Amino acid sequence: MFWQHLKNREQRIQMPFSFLTAVAIVAAVATGCSYSKEPVSDPPADTAVAPTDTLDPTEDWETFTDPRFDLTFEYPEVTPNGTSVQMQELDPDPEFNAVRILFFSEGSTDLFFMVAKIPETSTGELYQVLREASQRREDSSVSELRETVVDQYPAVKFDRHSQGDGWKVIFIQKGEDVYEISYLTTSLELSLQILATLRFL
Repeated sequence: MFWQHLKNREQRIQMPFSFLTAVAIVAAVATGCSYSKEPVSDPPADTAVAPTDTLDPTEDWETFTDPRFDLTFEYPEVTPNGTSVQMQELDPDPEFNAVRILFFSEGSTDLFFMVAKIPETSTGELYQVLREASQRREDSSVSELRETVVDQYPAVKFDRHSQGDGWKVIFIQKGEDVYEISYLTTSLELSLQILATLRFL
């Protein structure tokens, strides 16, 4: 199957008038001493810390385009851990004739992200096939479908576990074709950043 290859701030609480301060004032008055509270001035304007710009982690990423895919997205050449990212086209799926492109970090689980295009099918049909296959295996399970949206297109998502690996799977119906996005839960953060850049053409 085409899918089986997939893997303080510390809060400072300032008490403007504490119990200990009140006790000290009472004691000073009782002994005839005077007490004055010096006003707290604001720090000079030039000492204020200027806000820092939020860095875009995708700024230097590569752009994936392929005439067989009606979509585009960004992906890194190197993971945040310094692992090189490889792109590989998998063999066509004999049952669904799917075109599948895998992005993975060589020698690590930093990234395992796959995009596939399955022609002339529906999300419901694909999900049913996957669920039935999972029920025939003891080491595999598929969760219920949940609705979502990807680049304004309605989609469904579910979790899949197989041979000890956890996957996030998204099916997007676009015309008569289905696009599948699959990624390992071990590469969740980076995969979600890639997914956020996905746009259909």
